[in-house]
Amino acid sequence: TAFYIATLSVGYICLLMAVVGLIYGALTATLQLRSILTNFGIIALIAFLNNVCATVFLQYGVQYAGAGLCAILSVFEPLGSIVIGAVLLHEQLTRRQMLSCVLILGSICFLIVSSARWEKAAGRME
Repeated sequence: TAFYIATLSVGYICLLMAVVGLIYGALTATLQLRSILTNFGIIALIAFLNNVCATVFLQYGVQYAGAGLCAILSVFEPLGSIVIGAVLLHEQLTRRQMLSCVLILGSICFLIVSSARWEKAAGRME
């Protein structure tokens, strides 16, 4: 099924990225195996939640809510990362981050307004 193929492909992508990261770390002498081995459990948990669970939930979301709504909601991901970083990790917001938040919200508003106008115009034509 498509669900199985997508989940399997995410696993292969994660494995490929781990190998590329290992090679890069070895070539640049920045690989710290002691740190990786000490924190392997939390690294594995974050990797699982970030990749496998996100893909599974996105596919269920597309199935139940539709691709359009999921595409619009997925645009909020960078905005959420910036807000969570500022609130929970007390990171300083840069002007670039604030501008990106404004652009993200503006693009979402533009999509919603233009979609509503398009549906309204299509309703008049019928």
